[in-house]
Formats: sequence, C-alpha cells, structure tokens
Amino acid sequence: MPKFNELVYERPNLDAIKVDFDRILQSFNTASSADTQNQLMSEINDIRNRYMTMASLCEVRHTIDTLDPFYEDENNFFDDNNPIMESYQSDFYMALVQSPFKKELIEKWGVQLFNLAELQIKTFKPEIIEDLQNENKLISQYVKLKASAKIDFDGAERNLSQMEPYTQSKDREQRIAAQKALTAFYVAHEEEFDSLYDQLVKVRHQIALKLGFENYVPVGYAKMQRSDYDHKMVANYREQVYEHLVPLTQDLRKRQAKRLGLDSLKYYDEKLEFLSGNATPKGTPEEIVEKGRLMYKEMSPETHEFFEMMVENELMDLVSKKGKAGGGYCTF
Repeated sequence: MPKFNELVYERPNLDAIKVDFDRILQSFNTASSADTQNQLMSEINDIRNRYMTMASLCEVRHTIDTLDPFYEDENNFFDDNNPIMESYQSDFYMALVQSPFKKELIEKWGVQLFNLAELQIKTFKPEIIEDLQNENKLISQYVKLKASAKIDFDGAERNLSQMEPYTQSKDREQRIAAQKALTAFYVAHEEEFDSLYDQLVKVRHQIALKLGFENYVPVGYAKMQRSDYDHKMVANYREQVYEHLVPLTQDLRKRQAKRLGLDSLKYYDEKLEFLSGNATPKGTPEEIVEKGRLMYKEMSPETHEFFEMMVENELMDLVSKKGKAGGGYCTF
C-alpha cells in the first residue's frame, strides 16, 4: 500500500464519466434479469468510487494546506462538478427504485440503499445545479476564511486551533486576552462572515423552494441521509434536553465555578475545568502517537492492525499549522 503522499491524484474526466453512466444506465433499464442489473450496479459503483476517491484525496490535501494553489484549483473543480456528478447518480437512483427486480436487488444490497436512493431523488433536480455550485463555493470560502486567521499572541503568529490552549489557561488574565484576540479576528472579518451566512441561507432556501419544499429544514435532513428520523422527532429531543439536561448542566456549571473560586462563570472561564489546569497532551506529537500505538495494541489485534496501517502509511495529519483548515474528520 502506498503512503499518503504517494497516492496519485488525477482530475476526473466528467465527459468520459457521463458516457459510461449513460451506457450503463441504458443497459440497466433494458436488463432482463436481476443478475444483469447487479453486475451493472457494480460497474456504476466502480465509476463512483474512482470519482469519490479523487474528490476525497483533493479535499484532504486542500484542507491540510488551504494555501496550496494546485489543490485550491482542484477544490474549485469539485465545487463546480460535484453537482453534475450528483445528477448522474440521481439518474441511477431513479432507475434503481423503478427496477422490476427491486425485491431481488434489496436481498443483495439491502433496503437502506433504496432508502438513500429515495432521499437523493427528493433532494435533486437539474434546475438546482447552479445553486448547488454556488453553495459549494460559499462553503469553501468559509473554510478558507477561518483557516486564514493570523493572530499575534504570546510572541508568535497563531491560527484558531493554536489559540485553543490559551483559552484554557490557568491564568484568568491570559484566558481573557486569548478570547479578546480570537474575537478581534472575527470582528475584523465580520462583514465577510455575515455575507457568507446570508448568501448560504438564501441559496439553500432557493434550493428548497425549487425542490418543492417550504424551507430548507427537511432538505437538510435528507441531504444528511437521515432516513430513520426527521426534524419533528429532533424537536421533541430538544424539548427533552431543555427539560432534563439543561438543569443538570446549570448545576455542573455552578460546581465548576465553585472549584475555580469564582462567584459565577464568564464566557472566558467555561473551558477551564480545574484550578490545577485541564488535562493536556504530554510529550511531542511523535511520542503521543507512540503511546497511541501501545494503547491500540493492548486493546485488540484488530485495532492494533488498523492503527499500524495508519501510522506506517502516514494516514494521519495531527499537527496544527499555517493554512490548515480548522476541525477534524476522517475519510476513506
């Protein structure tokens, strides 16, 4: 298996993908047996997997370094073309749910595939392709804007992630100063953040209306593939949180304030749990990974094998650095 930096990226050819999709779909729609459709579904999956692998590889390399001009261009390519690829997949899902061999296909692939297909069909029409492209571009601008943070603090230039330890400092004055420095970044870019938010709300509402929905809420649930619950059930869950968890949280906050010797918690106090300080990473990044190797080895043969594969093939990027997008995720 190649190391991550050895994985070869190649921009997908959408014209060739469309030719293949059209050919396979035509065969799928005229197939005379479930076996034939099963084989054609495997061919569709091969095409999708190749495309999604390149998209994922681009996303990882772009978010590791949003300043890299090559992967910024490639990210722009996927912002424009993911909705087009989505249109091909919607055509496939439409054919899938209308298959005369649906029962046999469910036995092989599982009913959840058909649930997801129905959700995809509900959330896509060719009329929204341009809106989806605009949505993608706004999200990319947001990611890059947050990654662009350059905060002069404690003698060095830091990004948002690198400010996190200071917001948990045992020194209250340093916590206050850190929060003010963070706030100053957002204030300086307030118009940009507000504009992105405003544009996203409007484009998503427009998408919902074009799809025949009253607003974006049910669209959002469907796009997140929530096939087993909806926004009404989540509203009920929020009520339970309000009734049962909020009072508990208030009690925990009071206990936290008492531990810290404060009459009440301010926003810059909430991240500090103990006067002695929060638990912090011990050792260099390399030493921490080595401790992780030991932990996963002792946990089970399976976790040991998996973590060793991750380390040996350099499939983790754990250290905060200039230009790196905030947050964390895993992908295939």
